[in-house]
Amino acid sequence: YCRGLRKDVSVRLTGNVFPTSDYYLAHVQIIPERVTVYSSKQLLDSIRYIETEKLNIQNFSDTVITTVTLKRINGARFSQKTVRVELYPDILTEELVDVPITVVNLPKGINVRTFPSHVHVKFNVGVSQYRTINTSQFEVVVDYNQINLASDKCPLQISKMPNGITKASLEFKEVDYLIEN
Repeated sequence: YCRGLRKDVSVRLTGNVFPTSDYYLAHVQIIPERVTVYSSKQLLDSIRYIETEKLNIQNFSDTVITTVTLKRINGARFSQKTVRVELYPDILTEELVDVPITVVNLPKGINVRTFPSHVHVKFNVGVSQYRTINTSQFEVVVDYNQINLASDKCPLQISKMPNGITKASLEFKEVDYLIEN
């Protein structure tokens, strides 16, 4: 029985959770995601989330399901003392896509051609996401404002890539260019 007020707040996982070197943490599920906190109005106003006790799981390559205790807050009571944490690792794969180079910030009447006109982007992605990745989700640009006219090369930048991609790198950092009026 509690005479205090109540509020539903989210649960945050704390600690160190690292899969083995060829894997990444694809998804974390906390069940339930929210718990009810009972306390005085002043204390409730200061609580934004509830942390779990520190979880230390490293070098795993398969799904881990464990029960974790919620970190106590003096003067507050929770609707439950533990939550279930599910950790889903996914194996990383290195992939390569061929992306066209786009020129941005071009003044009117100016055209810039790059040589080559496409560049390979190398990146790491989880196997479960591999089939959803395509070339149109990437954008490699040359910014006209960053071209040094004294040089025969212009710098490239990755300006867009899909979520879940890590360690994206370009085959070339610079390409040859030609300015046409």
